[in-house]
Amino acid sequence: MFCKNKALEKIKMNQMVPVEATKKEHILFNKTTVIIIVFFAISLIVGYKLFSDGMQTFQYYAEQQKKISLVEKVSMAENSIKSELEKYRKGEITKDSAIESIRQIVKRMIYKDEYGYNYVFLNKMDGVVLARPFRLNDELKNLIDQKDSKGNKIMRMVINDVMKNPDGAFTTYLFPNPATKMEDEKLSFSKLIPELDLFIGTGSYTSSATKGQFALVHEWMWLAFGLVAILTLPILIALYSIRSKNKSLANEMAANIEITEELAKQEESLRITLLSIGDGVIATDPLGRVTRMNQVAEKLTGWK
Repeated sequence: MFCKNKALEKIKMNQMVPVEATKKEHILFNKTTVIIIVFFAISLIVGYKLFSDGMQTFQYYAEQQKKISLVEKVSMAENSIKSELEKYRKGEITKDSAIESIRQIVKRMIYKDEYGYNYVFLNKMDGVVLARPFRLNDELKNLIDQKDSKGNKIMRMVINDVMKNPDGAFTTYLFPNPATKMEDEKLSFSKLIPELDLFIGTGSYTSSATKGQFALVHEWMWLAFGLVAILTLPILIALYSIRSKNKSLANEMAANIEITEELAKQEESLRITLLSIGDGVIATDPLGRVTRMNQVAEKLTGWK
């Protein structure tokens, strides 16, 4: 009987070992899940920071490239009117004739860049518009006090910048975009023509210049984040599946332990019952093999 009790105890211990192992696996799973979630969160934060820094760098270089382009276009416009300036400097034509001749040349300076049609403008330093090809109604008018929607006096801003930097000045203001007919932020580059009290320049609309580029960068950013999510999601699903299976296994092990304990209780109850009977009792299986006997039966048969 002692051997049988010992065997039952051994079975119980063997079943408890997998349960303990399952508990450890459960803890390990929780730690792994936390690590993956933290890693995913850190990846998103780092990715967003890198994206923000990249966007700022991209915006800076896009701005510089745009400025270089504006300077080149104004230089080309200067070369186009150089002959008329030379005539005036030599006294071959009057100041008014030179201004009118240059005005007619600039009125034809319409060009197409990567963002659409644009133009070169020509103004007097007192605020009179001489050439503004896309806004003909403004020409030959004094718009020194013309304001944008923020209340900034556009012409005065440009004139002040040119006076400070005669060789070329950048000015940012709001102005109607020829493409959209809506007011838009415009960056212009203007250069003084001192002998005629004029300034010549051109501009580029900020939102138009960067809209397509920024949209492309944003699209790539969300594609990258989506890719990270797609790669991470199957891992989380697999871990959840493993956890569910481990939990089911743990429940099954716990149920087996309860059954084993119940069998042990019944075995002990039966052993006590057999010992308390005064007659010899022998139990056999369906094949007639002895499975248990009490002490009285052992003394009668001499078996152990």
